[in-house]
Amino acid sequence: MACNKDSTVLTFFNYFTGIADQQGPSLWVIIMAAVCIIALMLPLESGNQSDLPHYLLLSVNQKLLAAFILGKLAESSLNELW
Repeated sequence: MACNKDSTVLTFFNYFTGIADQQGPSLWVIIMAAVCIIALMLPLESGNQSDLPHYLLLSVNQKLLAAFILGKLAESSLNELW
């Protein structure tokens, strides 16, 4: 049985974008949620001296943005369940 290259690419695309016939969030939603959670756990810029590099110290606005995005991801995931 011959394998069609277009169907293989489409199956790969569907798997990683969450378009396939599956329940639950796609891989991209899970990655974005993990990034937002990690950003919320990082220390603030104005905090005490930290051993972390300067680019890992986030401002309040960056943390607010991460919280907003995480909330929107949760909202869209919950809307799919109802």
